[in-house]
Parts: sequence; C-alpha cells; structure tokens
Amino acid sequence: MEHEIINLEISYDINKLNKLIKGSLNTIIFDKPQTKNRVLEKIINNVNNNGLVFYIDLETKFRVNIEQEIIRLKRPDNLIVFSIIKNNLDNIIAQICSSNCNENDIIIIDSINALNKKTENNILTKVNRKLGIYLSLLKDISCKNGTTILVITNFIIKKNSIDEVTVNKFRKTKLIPLGGRVIKKMSNNIISINEK
Repeated sequence: MEHEIINLEISYDINKLNKLIKGSLNTIIFDKPQTKNRVLEKIINNVNNNGLVFYIDLETKFRVNIEQEIIRLKRPDNLIVFSIIKNNLDNIIAQICSSNCNENDIIIIDSINALNKKTENNILTKVNRKLGIYLSLLKDISCKNGTTILVITNFIIKKNSIDEVTVNKFRKTKLIPLGGRVIKKMSNNIISINEK
C-alpha cells in the first residue's frame, strides 16, 4: 500500500508527531542534518521511562553527535546504540528481534541511504531485497508489540526516461524516498520534516 508523503515543519508539535508514528513503521525524511538531530533528540527524550530506544547507527555519526552534545539526552541509560562498524546488520536485526520489545520502545534505523555505501558492489536490487527483509521483521515486531519503528532516509531525484537534453530536466523529475518501493510498501507513514 503506497502512502502520500506527509509534510511537516520543524515547529510541529512533538506530541502530535509521536501520536502519528506510535506503534507503526514510519519513514522520516529530513531536509537538513540539524533538523534531523533536533527532531530525533525530541523523539528519544519523549520515550517513556520504561521504554528503550534501539538505535541502529548506519551512518556512524550518532555517537559522535551525543559525545559532542549536538544531541542532548535526558536519560542516556535507556538508549542502546548499534554500530554497523562493530556488527553486521543481520546480527543487529537478529538481536533486536530476539529482545522483548513492547509499546514503550522505539527502534530507529538511521540512515538507510548508508546501506548503499556498505553493500558489496552497491547492487541496488540486493540492497532493496535485504532492506525489505529487515523492514518485514521489524514491522512484525511493531504489529505484535506496538513498538514504534522509525526509518530515516533521504529523497532522491528520479528522472523521467525521456532524454534530458530535449526536456527541461526539472519539469520531468520527482522526489522519491531512498529505498523506493520497499519504503512505500512497508511504511505506515512517510513523513517529510522541513525547516523554514
């Protein structure tokens, strides 16, 4: 099932955003890294006292952002960061699936665009197939336990198949989330958060 992209501004009330994403698999697209850091900080700090945050750091920048206090956490003890440097993604997903997630927990995958860099030979069909498997497993957790899943990605520009030379290239392009059909099919919501 494909969804329309929900556009929100950074001033958007975090409680409304939390209600929108609660207990489902959501894709969030940010226009700027600073916007992403501020919104993720709010989402993580808003997690229940009993809840855990499972953070899959594919870009390997999250830990640095915490150390440099770009992201300030109220309760860092409820955060479990998985680094793609120390583990492979199959093992990370297996660990999360075998943990006892519940409706107070949140799983964040940041950022799937890094998967293209981490995959051997960058074969997009293999990346999308694996992404589909990972998201299916996580969506199953979300459906069974009410766990919130956030997938962070970027937009890519998809050009029309018409020759660029004869057509104004901006007129025949559209923005789609990286991960394409997999993201569109698996996500309950696709949310674009922009800063004005």
